[in-house]
Amino acid sequence: MNKPSKSASPFNRSIGQMPRKNGSETRKTIRPTYWLASLDPSLMKDKQAEGIQRPLLSLFAATVFVLVMFGFAGKLLALQVASGARFEEMANGNRIREHIQYAERGTIYDRHGEVIATNVAGYQIHVNPYQLPEVEDERNAVYEKISRAVGLSNEEVKGRAEGQGLNYVLPIAIGRQVNQKVALKLELELESLPGVHMGVVPTRHYVTDAGLAHILGYTSLVTEDDLKERDDLAFVDYIGRSGVEAQYDDALRGVNGHERYEVDALGKPLRLLTTKPSEAGNDIYLTIDLGLQRSLYKETIKAMKAQGSKRASATMIDPNSGEVLAMVSIPTYDNNLFAAGISTADYKKLNTNPDNPLYNKAISGGYPSGSIIKPIVASAGLQEGVINEKTVVVDRGYIDVPNQYGGAAFRFYGWRRSGLGPMNVRRALAMSSNIFFFSVGGGHGHVSGLGSERLTNYYRMFGLGAATGIDLPGETTGLVPDASWKEEQGGLWTVGDTYNISIGQGDLKVNTVQMATATNAIANGGTVYQPHVLLRIAGQEKVQPTITRKVSVDEKNLKIVREGMREMVTNGSACTCRFVDIPVPFAGKSGTAETKLTQSQKTADHGWFVSFAPYDNPKVGVAVLIEEGGTGAAAAVPVVNKVFSYYFRR
Repeated sequence: MNKPSKSASPFNRSIGQMPRKNGSETRKTIRPTYWLASLDPSLMKDKQAEGIQRPLLSLFAATVFVLVMFGFAGKLLALQVASGARFEEMANGNRIREHIQYAERGTIYDRHGEVIATNVAGYQIHVNPYQLPEVEDERNAVYEKISRAVGLSNEEVKGRAEGQGLNYVLPIAIGRQVNQKVALKLELELESLPGVHMGVVPTRHYVTDAGLAHILGYTSLVTEDDLKERDDLAFVDYIGRSGVEAQYDDALRGVNGHERYEVDALGKPLRLLTTKPSEAGNDIYLTIDLGLQRSLYKETIKAMKAQGSKRASATMIDPNSGEVLAMVSIPTYDNNLFAAGISTADYKKLNTNPDNPLYNKAISGGYPSGSIIKPIVASAGLQEGVINEKTVVVDRGYIDVPNQYGGAAFRFYGWRRSGLGPMNVRRALAMSSNIFFFSVGGGHGHVSGLGSERLTNYYRMFGLGAATGIDLPGETTGLVPDASWKEEQGGLWTVGDTYNISIGQGDLKVNTVQMATATNAIANGGTVYQPHVLLRIAGQEKVQPTITRKVSVDEKNLKIVREGMREMVTNGSACTCRFVDIPVPFAGKSGTAETKLTQSQKTADHGWFVSFAPYDNPKVGVAVLIEEGGTGAAAAVPVVNKVFSYYFRR
């Protein structure tokens, strides 16, 4: 068998580059006569001195010789015994090549079997560190060619290639994938680059016209940190980084196979040693309805443009199972950019965008809810006996609350300064009377009020201030503020704080997945389901609904609240003309949340709408938020009108 070439041998590099000629020249042997011949005779003053010194010199040379021999013996022992296994592995790596058979990642389908994430062929540059040139300048020349191909700096390419040391025998994927045209051109150049080759890899391809990026997420090459945390990865693997791709990476990611074969000194295959076929990942089906998702995405963008908004989110959930039927967060991004390895410029553009396109606002945002919180306040007031269905509060447009420290009273306004007149709970929900709900939450006149403790307990009972448990990474809890929280912030809780959170203002923070889940609990009779996007993994049973909690509100009281929400869309504060396209009876609640960024800035209103349909047998619930879009009736209602029309007419 031919001996491995010098350029391919990590062994030479590990012990120092000793001079060789065609692999045959050996180290020179150090002998005593050599040392004697090297001594300068002029140092000897006379014959007598020479005769005296010669034995001493011989003794000295012999001593040096013995020490050198011991040194060589120790080194030989270290090489053969202590480091033998390592060098054997390196030598084997020098004559054995491994061709990776990439495992195909599982396909992702919607609930009806429509493909929303699949695989296409991509091309990836791989480096085998131990085959790279030993001379640094020659290696840098290789890195320069790679950097031009993948759009990374020389330093980035070098860091990736040499991160495990130049004796590393397994392949390492470098940088972004390249398209077929570039790959064909590069293959000619790569033939002359030692230690570099092109691999064909399965690359993710995502549906891009439905706003699915925040649900699906994306994949990318493993990093050193990944390998430190997991022992089932290699430097050529791709793993899920966000969304479903990250949440269900273990199911989606298959197991790579390989072909190992022996090569000669020129790298030509001699014989196949072992082969292991790749194992494809599992296909998965999501609860998402692709048609409904497209409709929600399109209509939300349309509503944003109409209101001059730049950001929005919306979530649609089955009230009887927690299955997420559609979810959008806008602005979104093209996750196909990440699939092949995003460029530094593209990532910087996304990451510095003030509207945060990489951020899933539907599960990670925190916003004041405005009046969509009032159905929960009504449920709490009825259950606690603070009000009943016949309780009337006269809405005169404002209420005055005495200053407990003396001085002028505090005035709290309703949305109509002239007042709405006498309000019972159903009419207060239909007309969104702030005055009525100030009274229910904080108390006023003949209504004692819930008080902050009972009110916030009900908010938490409906799932606010906590993660819903949705099976997507990055969910935040929002905030249900109370006296303890405010004390931690350095303040004292006042009745004004209770009034504010009673109408969804102040420091209360929620997102659309929380509000869709809470509204569905009113729709279905008091069950809070854990929302989820996984329907089933291929070959396994369908995911069963998970009940998070039961709301401690009697059905008769929830029925009164639902009737108020029904009246809101038939004869309430939002014109019924906005709902002409919906073919089934439904219920809902609009909300307008004020948010003042600084004292000098104009107040920007967030437009909300929550709803469920059909009214008598709910099949879908929705929460829509158009940030800084104006009133909920003007901004968010048109979205629900169109998506419900699509859902129930198709």
